Amino acid sequence: MKGKKKVINITIGVLILICFIFIFKLYHTNSIEFSGVGNSMDNINEKGIATENEKYIVYLTDSNYSGITYINKETWEKKKIDTVGNGSNDYFNLVDNTIYYNKRGKLYKYDINTSKNKIVFNENTENTIIYNNNIYTIKYNDNLGNNTGYSKLYKTDLNGKSKKVILEKCERFYLYKDKIYYTNYDDNFNLYSCDLSGENINKIADFSCAQISVRNDTVFVVSLNDQMLYTMGLNGENCHKLSELKIQSINVTDDKILFSSNGELCVTNFDFKNIKPLSNGVFVDINVVGNKVFFRRPVDDKYAKKGIYVLDLDKNIETDVLNMTL
Repeated sequence: MKGKKKVINITIGVLILICFIFIFKLYHTNSIEFSGVGNSMDNINEKGIATENEKYIVYLTDSNYSGITYINKETWEKKKIDTVGNGSNDYFNLVDNTIYYNKRGKLYKYDINTSKNKIVFNENTENTIIYNNNIYTIKYNDNLGNNTGYSKLYKTDLNGKSKKVILEKCERFYLYKDKIYYTNYDDNFNLYSCDLSGENINKIADFSCAQISVRNDTVFVVSLNDQMLYTMGLNGENCHKLSELKIQSINVTDDKILFSSNGELCVTNFDFKNIKPLSNGVFVDINVVGNKVFFRRPVDDKYAKKGIYVLDLDKNIETDVLNMTL
């Protein structure tokens, strides 16, 4: 009798252990942990058409925003992925083997291992960035349509759960060292900062800002009024104009600034004293991945046909992204 009872107890114990292992695996299969950044904020503010991590490079392949291609850095295999339905793809983020992207505002994730798409955020959003296990994205007022009316900054986990409004009336934003730098829709798009919970709000700049970058504890903003680039400290101190050039697009990296102005794509240092022209034409969506600059030519002109191009900064060679070599 004792032996039979012992066998029953062992069997129950084994069953409990199996259930625990199953639940543990199920939880960790559905959860995602990622302590990094899915793209640079400067790329995201320029439509996020290219990004990379230690495994892959992901980039846009046509001027209508509809094609996404990734390259495996180990095998150098190049593959165009199938996305859900028609419409443009932008705001790419990479988390391990997963590509997050917006399509017509809705946020999807594509699993490179299984080639499957899954919707993450079923609302009209843009400027999506993944930062330390969370998704930050701008959602516009549904009643007034996209790009009009008040917009809000939302935060969710990497599965689109635990959705929370962080900031009301936020037009543009930039994450830097666990702070949010943003333009306030209610205050003529002046520049503010706050913590990642939307608290401890501080006004930084008393003029309208069109684009924001923060690097090496320095804030770079393009004025909405004169389209010129200004720089200041993290609290708005020592604000001054860097250049008299009118800036159309800009991407600030750790050691250089890429920008378009007056029909030229240029690179310069942080004090704007050594400006080097790289190419001519009309340029938008300037994204930087390592030593390569991805950008879109939106129109045909005497310099090139419209499309997505990549420029190697080391070799100073520009090519259509479809013919890109690494």
